[in-house]
Amino acid sequence: WWRQQIIYVSQHPHIMKGSLREVLSFGMDVSDAEILDACKEVQLLDVINRKQDGLDAVIGEGGLGLSGGERQRIALARAFLRKGQVLILDEVTAHLD
Repeated sequence: WWRQQIIYVSQHPHIMKGSLREVLSFGMDVSDAEILDACKEVQLLDVINRKQDGLDAVIGEGGLGLSGGERQRIALARAFLRKGQVLILDEVTAHLD
C-alpha cells in the first residue's frame, strides 16, 4: 500500500517513445480531462497545444523533441496523476524554463 502512496520525481525522468497521452498516463487509467488538468497545473498545456496532433503527438525515446524543462513537466504531471500521499522531488526545478 505504501509503495502506491509514495511518488518519486527524478531530475532525470524516463520518457518512453509514444504519444503524449501514453507518455503522460504511463500505464494509468486516466481520462484526457485528467491528463489536461495535470498538464495545466505544471504549465504543459502550451506544449500540447503547439503540437499539431495534441495528445496524439508522438514523442521520441528519452523525450526526443522536448526540452529538459518539458521533460521535467511531464514527470511532474505524471506525479499529479498518480495522486499519492507523499511526493519526493529530486531537484525538480533544475531544468524548468
